[in-house]
Amino acid sequence: MTMKYFRLTDDVHYPERWHLGEIEEIDNWALVSTTLPAETSGNFSVKMYRPGREMDFTMNAIFSVPIVSGAFKDALAHLPGLRFLPARIEETTASRQFFLMVVDDEVDA
Repeated sequence: MTMKYFRLTDDVHYPERWHLGEIEEIDNWALVSTTLPAETSGNFSVKMYRPGREMDFTMNAIFSVPIVSGAFKDALAHLPGLRFLPARIEETTASRQFFLMVVDDEVDA
């Protein structure tokens, strides 16, 4: 059986893009360390670090937590090992819904 693994990265040099900061109401480290309890839910607030163009895929500046648009979520929602938690981007009038992407299954390669 052939297995494929992917690593997503954030293009921090994209022109006029926004940069997002810390996520309130939760331990940011738990979101990227596969230690987040399965029952975690709620609406989370993401601080705006630097305003700019909305991105479908962003990693926050401090902990590299993936923050994704609804379209991005819909494209990956069928993959096992991923969860999406609703998030509100502070200090902006985001035109779309955004989510924290939590990776529950991580493989050291």
